Amino acid sequence: MLGSRTDLHIFDAGSVNGTRYCKEILLPYGRFFRGAMGPQFLSMDDNTPCHRTVAAEQLLESEDIERMDWPARSPDLNPIEHVWDFLGRRLAARTLPPVTIPELRLALQDEWAAMPQQLIDTLILSMDRRCETCLAAWSGLWDPLMLALAVILDPGRKIPRLVGYVRFILA
Repeated sequence: MLGSRTDLHIFDAGSVNGTRYCKEILLPYGRFFRGAMGPQFLSMDDNTPCHRTVAAEQLLESEDIERMDWPARSPDLNPIEHVWDFLGRRLAARTLPPVTIPELRLALQDEWAAMPQQLIDTLILSMDRRCETCLAAWSGLWDPLMLALAVILDPGRKIPRLVGYVRFILA
């Protein structure tokens, strides 16, 4: 949602599997945003294996949460990757960078809290432009396939959904 954000969620020790992703991310945050935004809410993830488990798919379906189509290996299109870049640069610029896990946790939380909301909103609002730029860059190379490519913009949401061969071309 524009103009708002959650607290920074930091996973404690251990890897993130489908069960953990459902329990710590989809259940609390997915339900919250679906409730706040209603049926126009779309879940966006980066196709990481824990996001694509049967448990995650079933949970999204049971909560009536639609997943945004997303091309593989397309980090420049993903707003969260730009957020992580910003946080990383802020951490690197610190006079005393964190050297322990607890220091890193605190530093990330501090930088997240200090990140301007306008930056987050701008990244979200720039998705249409970035997707269109990406498709335009491929148009000269893949003219025959461009007929099969589409960026579907739901007028109510103004959020792109890349479909069809975009996944194939960018993969």
